[in-house]
Amino acid sequence: MGVTKVLLIEEDDLIARGMTAVLNDLGWDLPIRVGRVNEVSRSTLERTPVVLVGLTPQNTDSIPPLIKECCHVVVYSSSVGSRHVGDAIGAGVLGYLERNPFDPEELSRQLQLTLQGTRHVSRGLANRLLDDMGQRPLPQSQELDDVAVGYLRRRGEQAYLGVDGAHRWEEIGLIQHIWSTWARRAQAYRLDLTERQVAILAALDRGLSVGEIAETLFVSVATVRADQDRVKERVAEIIGTELRRDTACRRAWHLMHGMWHTEHEAPEGSEPAHRRVAP
Repeated sequence: MGVTKVLLIEEDDLIARGMTAVLNDLGWDLPIRVGRVNEVSRSTLERTPVVLVGLTPQNTDSIPPLIKECCHVVVYSSSVGSRHVGDAIGAGVLGYLERNPFDPEELSRQLQLTLQGTRHVSRGLANRLLDDMGQRPLPQSQELDDVAVGYLRRRGEQAYLGVDGAHRWEEIGLIQHIWSTWARRAQAYRLDLTERQVAILAALDRGLSVGEIAETLFVSVATVRADQDRVKERVAEIIGTELRRDTACRRAWHLMHGMWHTEHEAPEGSEPAHRRVAP
């Protein structure tokens, strides 16, 4: 396999011992283990091409800087919420595994693909996303298409989907679609917006006026303004900065679509020099 070390980041000693034993049995020799993401040194990352992280709500914010140092990161858990899984996916991890039930063969396959820099939809990831779509769907225009949903259903029923070379490019495109959609989903959950509020943001992004939006949604202008104010409050809670109503709505829409760079943010009372950034 050509890999001698895996960096295991796991706070729970019992889980760490179990994961170490599994990794050794799978042939991933001499796993290095640390308890917390912030304990990892750059020299350790340079010596370990694959990083396996036990994801917790507390260490989610530490995933993006870790990925900047080492792009080959996969996470696992059995207790985190879907928003935290989405945060990790949005940050750039290459895969997610459910620890309960745990499939050693899928872990080995995931690590090998991670070493190659390839994203992988595990069975647990597929089932979690399908459940999430049923419980908290996004607006139809932002949700996964039928082809991707069919792929997730097949993936959730089988330990592995064998894809021949002729169709590999199709699978890569599907996985990219799944990754970008789940990143939007995580932002939508963090913002905690209603379907109407999301529809208002979409209409604003298309250039509609508040009056036109009210007419389209069959509500009053005051209702649209109230929804905008709610969006403004949620954005302020997330970024820690009070923005103008229109600016906050643009920021919320861009957060949901991965199209915002914080350096383009404008201070309160001024218009932002913003631009869209491809996800």
